[in-house]
Amino acid sequence: MAMVTTEHRLRCSDSDSCWVTLERREQWSVVSVELSGGEVLNVGPEETFETEDEALEHARSWVCDHSGKVFN
Repeated sequence: MAMVTTEHRLRCSDSDSCWVTLERREQWSVVSVELSGGEVLNVGPEETFETEDEALEHARSWVCDHSGKVFN
């Protein structure tokens, strides 16, 4: 199966945003999260997910925990 990479923009209620990069090989994983200030947080592919939505939800939860903000 070919590798697929997707990017998703998550927005915060204070107009901040971040970009999430997901990658699929055999399963989906979160590669990185880039905050609006340019800081890149390497989440790492430790966890894998069956669907892209599950990986994106994991990234959303992870960035909320690490930034103290709520992203939608």
